[in-house]
Amino acid sequence: MQASDTKRVLEKCQRVFSQMDALMARPLYFYRWRFLKPGTYYKGRSEAGKFLKIPKSRKLNMIMDANGREVLISTNREKSHEITRETDGKPIPREKAFHRYDLFEAVRSRMHIREGHKKEVAALKDFLSMAIQIHDSLIENRRELADSDLLEFKCQVEQMIPDSVKWESAYKLLGKFKLEDVPLLLEEAVGNRSRLSIALTKLASLMERVSKWRPRQMNGIDRFNYKRECVLRHLRDSHLKGSLYVISNGLAGNNGAINLARLNHDLEMAGVCEDITNGLSGKGKKDWDRIKEKIILLGRGIADEGTKNKLRAAFKRMADASKGRTSEIRKAVTETRRFLLSSHPAYLAGQLSQANEEYLSMAIAFLNEAAKALEQKKLVDSFRLLRAAQNEIPS
Repeated sequence: MQASDTKRVLEKCQRVFSQMDALMARPLYFYRWRFLKPGTYYKGRSEAGKFLKIPKSRKLNMIMDANGREVLISTNREKSHEITRETDGKPIPREKAFHRYDLFEAVRSRMHIREGHKKEVAALKDFLSMAIQIHDSLIENRRELADSDLLEFKCQVEQMIPDSVKWESAYKLLGKFKLEDVPLLLEEAVGNRSRLSIALTKLASLMERVSKWRPRQMNGIDRFNYKRECVLRHLRDSHLKGSLYVISNGLAGNNGAINLARLNHDLEMAGVCEDITNGLSGKGKKDWDRIKEKIILLGRGIADEGTKNKLRAAFKRMADASKGRTSEIRKAVTETRRFLLSSHPAYLAGQLSQANEEYLSMAIAFLNEAAKALEQKKLVDSFRLLRAAQNEIPS
């Protein structure tokens, strides 16, 4: 490729990338939402700690669990083998699935979607730069191309296909199918140059989909999930503020020593949960008698009846687990561990710090200090630090 051609391709890449960045940069929160009337909005909070009004014009498809600590978030999921086609002339069915998160995980999961989209845009730009170069070279030199040139371009397109192997969503599979057709069309163009036009059309269609349609779609997903994220953050902070009030009150007065012993017992039971999880890990032979013993010990050490029922259900599945189906037990034990640690300052501080939200930095520091005070059995200091952490969380 000549220097002038290289410069032209680079300029085109920059134009396309600028369009992609502009599509992705559309605002997640709109100024007009500030003027919503009471009853028409959800309470939300941005990652900077600012109170936001989130309109109720669109359902967020989230259900709070009765325990107030977990949330069910729905997602529309297509069957993988029916993603791009109709079945017997009928529309593609979409499955509605609900995923259970605790409030800390729910906020982080929405943040991770946006972070994943940023990484995807960077990967798509690398992919597009190669596609633009091949497409423009074929267009510019189509009347002068020798058969060997076509086969060389075929090899270049084939090198792009591995980058699309992980493309599983509907929009990406459409692009992948188009891309996989191009090498065959270039090979057929050796004897029939009309096939070259079809190859160029498919390549141009792929570039259009990747550079315009997908960024627009990602921004729409980000805007919807940002609404969810802000509402979940407000729910998390409200729940945490209330929990810290209850925990600190439990450490004050005559029952402080009893509640401290209960917290330490919960920590011990959380260690049993880790032992069970470690016993289920790996592909080697598992000590099922020891795992059963640990689950029974865990069940006896927990007062919460709802958690006990989950463990009973898991225990009944031990026969399936011994055949390799351990997911139900693992899930029940993980939820039990989460419940046991939900009242411990060190666990709460660790969960908050993973979200990397600056406005909660002081609350995290107070929680870590409260955890140290609890280890030293300084109940008065623990009470004071927990109340300080509570006051740092906005209402």
